[in-house]
Amino acid sequence: MLAYHNDPAIKEKYLNRVISDRKADNIIQGTGWENGKGCSVGCTFKAYDHSRGPVEIGVPEWLIQINDKIFEGLPENKAVEWPERFLSAINPGADLDQIKNPFMIFILESTLKHFNHEEFPDVKTAVDSVIDLYQSEIPVSESAAWSAAWSAESAARSAAESARYVAESAAESAWSAAWSA
Repeated sequence: MLAYHNDPAIKEKYLNRVISDRKADNIIQGTGWENGKGCSVGCTFKAYDHSRGPVEIGVPEWLIQINDKIFEGLPENKAVEWPERFLSAINPGADLDQIKNPFMIFILESTLKHFNHEEFPDVKTAVDSVIDLYQSEIPVSESAAWSAAWSAESAARSAAESARYVAESAAESAWSAAWSA
């Protein structure tokens, strides 16, 4: 699968769509897609459906899920700019599945650098287990990876709101660094 199906016109179409939604104040957090307004995913596809990523824009569903999580965790003033930043960063023709494991490891390791391991050891353990999955030589199934990731997220939610903010800030920095490299 190639990003934007290797067609710059597809990128332009979806980028213009989210720019238009930003200008119309239609990009909002906490709503998938309702009454012409929604999140990063909703405004991109005019529906809250992560599975449209591969079909419509040639972006793997795992990356659409990450896009959604980052969007929802950003401060509101940055969230409204996120869909445009996300779509702009992807080059038509890129094979994004090749970056999955290194990208996920980078985000998770970056998150742990800014995390209070002693106060929330369960979160560290959960994140470490997800990193181990991505570093293993054994292919990681989507369901196993997402199950481990959701377990890590569940542990993080129970830890503290401040830990969540640090993790999301690190994820945004990691995303920017990964696409700048």
